[in-house]
Amino acid sequence: MRILIADDVPVNLKLLDLFCQRAGYATECVHDGAAAVEAVSRGGFDVVLMDIMMPEMNGIEATKRIRLLPEPLCKVKIIAVTANASHENRQACMAAGVDAFMPKPIRPDELSHRISELTERIGF
Repeated sequence: MRILIADDVPVNLKLLDLFCQRAGYATECVHDGAAAVEAVSRGGFDVVLMDIMMPEMNGIEATKRIRLLPEPLCKVKIIAVTANASHENRQACMAAGVDAFMPKPIRPDELSHRISELTERIGF
């Protein structure tokens, strides 16, 4: 399984990458929403871990653009990862098309569980 990790904070990116690799997932990391959209448009990802608060293009806008890509690219599972766990932010993420929402700080066991839940629905 391949996971794309999008986060503008290098420490967060490194931690998520480490969590995913320890769980046995192949990863690719990008530093902003535009790079995430470009990577997904190339194909090959099963899940995207999308930080919501990024400069240039935030995770909500990136998610909206991914959902506009042709099938099957637009069907990639997206997990919103954010320090802003407010009800309003959660609603905005879900309205943009994310499949799941995870507040930071991320715990490896919760991340693994959430990825498993989403990928079971698509046959992994």
